[in-house]
Amino acid sequence: MATIIDDSPYGYIPTRWICVLFVALFSLTSAVHLGQAAYYRMWWLIPTMVLGGIGEIIGWAGRAWSSWNYHSDNAFYMNICCTIIAPSFMTAAMFVIMGRIINLVGAEYSRLKPRTYSILFISADLLALIIQAIGGAAAASADTHDGAEGGAKIMLAGIFVQMAAITVYCIIQGDYLWRVLTERPVRPRPIPSGAVTPRSDIEDSSQNLILGSQPATGRARLTPNIKSMLLGLGIAT
Repeated sequence: MATIIDDSPYGYIPTRWICVLFVALFSLTSAVHLGQAAYYRMWWLIPTMVLGGIGEIIGWAGRAWSSWNYHSDNAFYMNICCTIIAPSFMTAAMFVIMGRIINLVGAEYSRLKPRTYSILFISADLLALIIQAIGGAAAASADTHDGAEGGAKIMLAGIFVQMAAITVYCIIQGDYLWRVLTERPVRPRPIPSGAVTPRSDIEDSSQNLILGSQPATGRARLTPNIKSMLLGLGIAT
C-alpha cells in the first residue's frame, strides 16, 4: 500500500517494487519488439512499439526515482510526461496492424481503404502527440503552479484528441469485424484472375470452362494468427 504524503506531487509515495517491475516488463517487451523488427524486417515497429516502450521505461524509471526522492520535480515530470506521451507511439502501431489485417482478410469489408485507414488515424495520433509534447514541455519548464497546471491542461487536450481517435477507430474496427463475420462486404469482392463464371446447368457440360479457385470468404481468411492479433488489439484498446 502506498504511503500517503501531503507534500508529494502524487499525494503519496509510489510503490517501489511496482515501478521496478514495470521498468523490467517494458524493457523485456521493447527488446522483443526490436528483435521482431530486425528478424522480420518490420521496421515500422521501431518508431512505434520500440520507441513507445522506451518512453514507458523512462517514465516508470522516473516514478521509481520518486519512490526514493518524492520531493524531486524532475522525477515527477519525467514520470508524468513520458507515461502520457509513450502510448501514442503504441497506438500508431495498432492502426498500422489493423490496416494490414484488412489487407489480409479483405478490403471489401472495410468502409475505408487500408492505406487511408492508417494515414487518417496515424495523423490524428501524431496531432495528439504534438499537443501532449507541447503541454509536457510547458509543465516541465513552468516556474509557478499555475504555469504547470496550464501545461497539464494542454496535455489533457492531447489525451482527448487521442481518445476521440481511438473511439472512432473502435467503431470502424467493430463495423469491419461485424461485416466479416456476417459476410456483408461494403463493395463486391474482387474475382481473382483465371476464375470464370460457370455455364448454366442447362447448357452442355462440354462448354463449361474450368473455374479457378474462388476467393475465400472473409471469415475463412481469419486464420488463428489473425484471430490472435485481433484479440491482442482488443485487449490493447
